[in-house]
Amino acid sequence: MNCGLVQKNLLEFIEGSLADNVGFEVKNHIDSCELCSGLFRNVKETYTAFEKEPIPILDPFFSTRVLSKLHNIEVIETNTNHKLIRILQPIAASVLLLIGVSGGIYLGKNLAGSKTIVSTAVIKNETLETYASEYYLDDLGEQSVSNLIDNE
Repeated sequence: MNCGLVQKNLLEFIEGSLADNVGFEVKNHIDSCELCSGLFRNVKETYTAFEKEPIPILDPFFSTRVLSKLHNIEVIETNTNHKLIRILQPIAASVLLLIGVSGGIYLGKNLAGSKTIVSTAVIKNETLETYASEYYLDDLGEQSVSNLIDNE
């Protein structure tokens, strides 16, 4: 038997679950091969160390208690967030309303005293009428396009 087969069957050999003829071959190879013998000792020590370790007794209600506590924490966090939103939402709406009203009053006061905007609008309107009368005439140059449409 070669080292690869022995290493493949090593755990089954330690557990004693190999067939008698294969177990005998593995045992002979371990006795004759120094590398496989060292590997056998290391694996055997590790395997027996795990067997010596006591199995902890688990409380059947442990997971239920942990999940219950996690659920309670989620409920508390959710309630806290809702309370905070309920408090901050009206405050934010009031602040925005106050800013809007104040801005409107400020703009109204500043624009009411300024006549330059009104005079500029009148000048622009007169310029547009002059432009329209010059460029929107029919082929004869006597009647504007809007008058021509109205007459039809």
